[in-house]
Amino acid sequence: MLFAVLALLTALVLCACGGTSGTAQTESSPYAGTWTATSASYGETDVPIEEVFAEGMSLELQSNGVCQLTLGEQSDPATWSAVDGAITISDGETDFLGTIDETAMVLDISGMTITLTREES
Repeated sequence: MLFAVLALLTALVLCACGGTSGTAQTESSPYAGTWTATSASYGETDVPIEEVFAEGMSLELQSNGVCQLTLGEQSDPATWSAVDGAITISDGETDFLGTIDETAMVLDISGMTITLTREES
């Protein structure tokens, strides 16, 4: 299952497309910033984040609804939107859903839960 998650994320990176969307955020978005994957779990089992993303994973959310997904040294654009604490990250083909507040983002990717925290600016 871990390999399926990695394959799905690789597909996201390889197929990502940029641009703004109709759900662009306002300039004062409380979620804009760089988010780094800090933990992962599959069901009730914690998985070391280094096993899921050996070279790291981060998302840079921009206030205009564009984001940059970085896996290791590969970085590609995607779009994002957040409404009432729910976040959607899209590469134009796949939507990744989760929750977000000012300090933590939790994404569900093929049954694996990935938690990202915002880097201090």
